[in-house]
Amino acid sequence: PCAAVKPGDVVRLTVENPQRDVSYTWYKSTGEIIAQSDTCSSEIRERSCFIVHGKRGGCEGWDTVCVDVNPQVRVQACQAIDVCRGSNVTLYVVNTQPDTRYTWSRSGGSLLADGDTVRTTADTSSWYYVEAFGATSTGRDSVRVTVYALPEITVSDTIVCEGIPVRITAYDTSSQDMVEWFDASGRIV
Repeated sequence: PCAAVKPGDVVRLTVENPQRDVSYTWYKSTGEIIAQSDTCSSEIRERSCFIVHGKRGGCEGWDTVCVDVNPQVRVQACQAIDVCRGSNVTLYVVNTQPDTRYTWSRSGGSLLADGDTVRTTADTSSWYYVEAFGATSTGRDSVRVTVYALPEITVSDTIVCEGIPVRITAYDTSSQDMVEWFDASGRIV
């Protein structure tokens, strides 16, 4: 008989009707012994076959089981995003696939939403993870959202006479931000 799993799954193989007076040995198809009991466990990365050998006195029996690996669901999250603290962020799967369910979570494991798109408010920088669940396998990807603090800018009021040039200075308290000036129509001055 054959079974199918996802890459990286650990399978537990068991003799169906073990007998007390029979000694069992499990082998990989390469001949390597992996267990000497009626059960064995093995991590599966690719199609693998296992042989169980049973022995009672001078009598022996063999059986083989093969485990097939289903391909992982290929899931790709959107590109990394840089935003200001408190901004709304939309994260999405780039390559959605039919008959696939998607869930989003944040660093620390908190589930955000089901679906190929999630909207959230970004308060701190974090990794977001999307997991895809197909009919027979899963896939996972991540996207980094980097959150920047809003700049703190102070401008002092000044009274001037019409026609006299004036110099206005803004003080950026974080010293990491660029300051741009705009006139009343929204043009950079």
